[in-house]
Amino acid sequence: MRALSRFGGRDGRYPVVLRHAVDHPQRVLSDTTQRGTTRAFDVVDAEGVQTIVTLYLTPLSG
Repeated sequence: MRALSRFGGRDGRYPVVLRHAVDHPQRVLSDTTQRGTTRAFDVVDAEGVQTIVTLYLTPLSG
């Protein structure tokens, strides 16, 4: 199993896509779910390495 995240690449402000993979995640925790708020995920792999992903909401343009 693998947890993947990709960021950026949508327009000229973020032309590069950042990819990060966590192999063999043992634990995935999420903060409380409240509509319209910033979200955070805590992913821990088989070796105990921790990755925290924070999702910030931005208004859709267009």
